[in-house]
Amino acid sequence: MDSSQNIHLRHPEISRLIERSTLRDAIIAVESSMAATAPSFLSELQDIERTYMYMLHYLAEGYEDESRRGLIASLRERLHRLNDMVEIDKAKPESSLDWFASMRMSEVRKESLSELAESYRMLLFRPESYGPVPSAEQENTVSLRREWESLLGDIFVAVWVKYHLSKEDASELKQLLISDDTDAFLKTLIASALVLGSLHCYDERKLDILADIADGCGGNVLFDDGLRGIAMTGVALVLASYPVRGAASGDLRSRIELWRDDERLSKDMRLVVREIIRTIDTDRARKKMNEEVIPELMKLRPDIMKRMRDVSIDSDVNAMEENPEWADMLEKTGLRSKLEDLSEMQSEGADLMMAAFANLKDFSFFRKTSNWFMPFYANHSEIRSFRSFSGSAIGVLFDSAVMMCDSDKYSFALSLERMQPSYRDAMTANLSSQFEQMRSENAAVAPTSSDAEVSQSARKFIRNLYRYFKLFGGADKTKDCFASPVDLTEVPLLWDVVKNDEFTYIVGEFYFSRKLYTEALSLLPLADDDSGKRIKEKIGYCYQQLKMYDRAYSVYQEALLVNPESKWLMRRLAQCSRHTGRFAEAAVLYGRLLESDPDNGVLLMHRANSLYASGDIEAALKVYYKINYLQPDNQNADRAIAWCEFLSGNHEKSRERYARLLLTSPNAADYLNAGHLALAETRIKEAAGCYKESIRLGGIEEFDKAMKEDIKVLVQHGVDSGFLDLLRDKLLYDLD
Repeated sequence: MDSSQNIHLRHPEISRLIERSTLRDAIIAVESSMAATAPSFLSELQDIERTYMYMLHYLAEGYEDESRRGLIASLRERLHRLNDMVEIDKAKPESSLDWFASMRMSEVRKESLSELAESYRMLLFRPESYGPVPSAEQENTVSLRREWESLLGDIFVAVWVKYHLSKEDASELKQLLISDDTDAFLKTLIASALVLGSLHCYDERKLDILADIADGCGGNVLFDDGLRGIAMTGVALVLASYPVRGAASGDLRSRIELWRDDERLSKDMRLVVREIIRTIDTDRARKKMNEEVIPELMKLRPDIMKRMRDVSIDSDVNAMEENPEWADMLEKTGLRSKLEDLSEMQSEGADLMMAAFANLKDFSFFRKTSNWFMPFYANHSEIRSFRSFSGSAIGVLFDSAVMMCDSDKYSFALSLERMQPSYRDAMTANLSSQFEQMRSENAAVAPTSSDAEVSQSARKFIRNLYRYFKLFGGADKTKDCFASPVDLTEVPLLWDVVKNDEFTYIVGEFYFSRKLYTEALSLLPLADDDSGKRIKEKIGYCYQQLKMYDRAYSVYQEALLVNPESKWLMRRLAQCSRHTGRFAEAAVLYGRLLESDPDNGVLLMHRANSLYASGDIEAALKVYYKINYLQPDNQNADRAIAWCEFLSGNHEKSRERYARLLLTSPNAADYLNAGHLALAETRIKEAAGCYKESIRLGGIEEFDKAMKEDIKVLVQHGVDSGFLDLLRDKLLYDLD
């Protein structure tokens, strides 16, 4: 093995090298990475290189080999796995990340998954057990619950930290999932652990198990739609996190490609992907809540408390809400519109609960990773007093609430656990009075079909996962699958399953409405265009917002052919014309816009500036004078007239304008241009005074830059460029 190139690259860099280059460079990089810390992996690397060299030999000899492409893909994946193992071997001893800490603890305990599963089965069938979920009220069952919960957590960790499953490992996990002795709680936690572990370290066999759950093991439906929602979310997130490795696996690729032709699976995956994409709104909603709504409420707190004191205990709550004084208070502060924005975001699927519960994840309960994914049940040993709410408004609400994920329910229950009994009773009484409304709202969004249950399950799991990555201190932030929006076209295996005209447009429009223009551009051009959707206009706008003005100009031109009277399009095309140096064309477009609005000051200024930039000073002056007539106090029009008159040789008119400007609120540019005029008229002392003021207001760097831009004009007006250099030194001496 030739390792003469001493390549020291990090794991992600080596991964990219494996995917994008010939394998020799990748082999050298992996060898260099393992040399100091992981010599035990050397024999595997040598075998990979030996196989690769044999293949190259047969290639050079001219032998045809239909399996060559598959062999290269296999070698790439082996290199990836070796790169993973070297990285984990380096990080495991000292890393503070929870994945490695849990791995170290699991190795110390030396309990295999099969041993843990057997302990779990034995627990469920002990005489004092009351079924798969311990639920008895007696105190002597608390220890049973704790033992059950502990085993659930231990099995979660065993699945989560196990990476690069062997065939035996995978078979054991599959058998555990389909066993009649495995309850829904354990299945949910195993599926969650498979997803979380695969996001940390790509594992084809874990992904294959998730695919088993998602499609029902080849047609034998063994898993409910709730579990399928978790598995499909996992498949989508892992493929999005590892698009190249996922697509390179022949067996996995062939299997998932079949989903395209399965109406149920492709539809369910579209629902799941939409839920993943909607997480974009979570940070937006949280930011709006924390930076806009809560600060405003805190400002209003004294006024609110005063008004509350003025409300008698017998007052009608609805009448209070309809009180015009309250409405006026909300309107004046802008709080009403902010709350309406949040309400609209929630109606579109935004996760407003993140902002509400983000500060309730500091309980010791959440120091254990498995608890972020534990299905909520009222008899959990950490929330013993919560059982008293069974049948109450709170209890029933928790059972039926579809907007709250499991970790948020635990947050709320843990908060109730620590409340003073009087406060807790008051809250229960208050909620009871509004219980019927809450129950009807929950019924309205309850799943009514299997695809709705998949979508709802995916949403809850995504929210659990999102909170784990964003709020848990021990989470691996480098593996956060929500760190950036998903570009579906960059995940071909997933994209082939979900794409159709309607879905493409919906997701592209979603990105567009959230100002994610790069992501929108990957989808909108693929959507079916029609006059109602105005897709070309949106594509042009995306390019414009990304400052890709030439492309925006071309797309806007095409759109204008379809919609020639669109004022919005004319304005956008004119803007892009200016940015691309097509000033005469911009002036024509602004002229067309002015036909229906001849006194629009903004359009007049844009037209005048475009005419000026195109070199038509005379036409520009006419428009500037019209602006000046319509808006006598418009100083920008005054400045433009003064400069254009100077360029046209009308020094007297220019002098009058600059004199007026210098008496009002002049800026550095006003003094500079007035100085140019004075210099052209050989009023040297006056020019020097203007230039000094320009330097004082704008600084010498801005002055030098402007002089460099204007020197051609000054020379045309008879000023010696050498004289300007001398004058500059004189000014600097005077200013010193």
